[in-house]
Amino acid sequence: MKATAIPTDRPVRTPRRLAIVYHSAHGHTEHIASHIRAGARDVPDVVADLLKAEDLTATPADLIAYDGLVLGSPTSLGGVEADSLVAASATAGVSA
Repeated sequence: MKATAIPTDRPVRTPRRLAIVYHSAHGHTEHIASHIRAGARDVPDVVADLLKAEDLTATPADLIAYDGLVLGSPTSLGGVEADSLVAASATAGVSA
């Protein structure tokens, strides 16, 4: 996909920030998350960051700075992997 230039006759907009939060036990989910980030960066006015779920557990309030979230996790017995659930639980008290 080829990115197009932003026309100069449009008003300047504030970039939208996207957090791509993932847990990757063996690197597969991280690989997919990096491709999501690459695609998001092709969208004008979007800034996309990769955040490891385990790092987010220590500083869940960091999510307040983002306009949108993409969550990625491996599965275990048909459900979300436990480390991803721990990170999600850490954000329970965070509000914008």
